[in-house]
Amino acid sequence: MELQVPTWVHSDVAESNLTADFTRTDVDRQLDLSDLSALAAETFDLLSACDVLEHVPDDHRAMREIHRVLRRGGYAILTVPQQDGLAETFEDATITATKL
Repeated sequence: MELQVPTWVHSDVAESNLTADFTRTDVDRQLDLSDLSALAAETFDLLSACDVLEHVPDDHRAMREIHRVLRRGGYAILTVPQQDGLAETFEDATITATKL
């Protein structure tokens, strides 16, 4: 069976990559996704943030920053947790607890 790779995935090894996190220290940079001012505009071809946006207080600002640092034609891979079968969903900015 031959592996089918989407046309937007390139097999070349990336010239560089950057790992970042808001709190972890075992990364290249500590960054706030809603304030990427330390990064130049149109820097990245690909940005991924898995299960992050639901923790960002200003997710709209984060999306603008992601758009700003992506090169024209760049891709963002963004995931958020999902629970199937909910009758309704909600967002409450007053919930700030870090532990349940």
